[in-house]
Amino acid sequence: MSFADSPKARQCSVIDWELYAERDHLEISHDGTATWADLQAIKNEVWGEDTVAIEIYPPQEFVVNGGSTEFHYRHLWKVPSWMPWPNLRQGDF
Repeated sequence: MSFADSPKARQCSVIDWELYAERDHLEISHDGTATWADLQAIKNEVWGEDTVAIEIYPPQEFVVNGGSTEFHYRHLWKVPSWMPWPNLRQGDF
C-alpha cells in the first residue's frame, strides 16, 4: 500500500513522501495545507519519534519550489545524534 492510500494520508494534507536516505532528506508533497503536525507524523513514521529533524529556510536565491502554485513540497533533514539542537523545553536556545 502506498502512503497516499494509507489511513494516515486520509487524515492529513500529505499526498506522498520520498526518502533520500544517503542525505537523510525527506521530501514531502502535499496539497498546500500541510501543518506542523502532518510533518511531525511523517517524521515519526519514517525516522522514529526520538529523531530530531529540521526544515531549512534558505536565502531567497536558493529557494527551489517556493513560488510554485501547482506543486507543494516541504523538506526535512534528519539531525545527526551528535549535533546540538535548540531544545525549547529546556530553554536551551
